[in-house]
Formats: sequence, C-alpha cells, structure tokens
Amino acid sequence: MTVMTLDRLKAIHSEALASIAEIRDEASLHAWENTYLGRKSEFNTVLKTVKELSPEERKTVGAAGNSIKSELIGAFEAAKERLAREKGRSQTDMVDVTLPGKG
Repeated sequence: MTVMTLDRLKAIHSEALASIAEIRDEASLHAWENTYLGRKSEFNTVLKTVKELSPEERKTVGAAGNSIKSELIGAFEAAKERLAREKGRSQTDMVDVTLPGKG
C-alpha cells in the first residue's frame, strides 16, 4: 500500500505543478487551489489514508506528503505573485478582504 500511496502522491504532485504553470488568471488559480490543496482534494484524500498504514510506512508517506504539500503551497504563492506582477500591481498593494474594515 505504501508504494501505491507514494506513487499517487507523486502523480498528483507532477500533475499539479504542470497545471499551475499554465494558469493565466486569478479564477483559474483559485480553482487550482481548490483542486489540489482544498479540504476535499484528492491530495488530502490520499493523505487521510496514512492513518491506516503501519508506523514505519506512516513515517515515510507522511514525510513525503508534507514535503509535497509544502512544495505545492510554494508553487501556489509563486503563481499568485506572478499573476499580481502581470497585472501591474504588487502583492502589497492588493486589498486583503479578510481584514476588518476601517470605520
């Protein structure tokens, strides 16, 4: 099961990195985030199976999963910055809609 799980994680990783390179707008980037990093993503579904593995397998698959997730998050942030630059504005100029309004 470990080999199958690791292979699936690597396949998702390759697919995600290939598809993020082709993103040209914020809507596509948001869809990519949901597809590859969202709660119901296949990546997270595969990671949820780690609890069924033996402790030795869990360590290997868990470390690989964490590494891949960090890399995907980094690719997402880089793509977000790239899109912001392409639009002619920096990330610091963007409005953070999650912050409370000024009153």
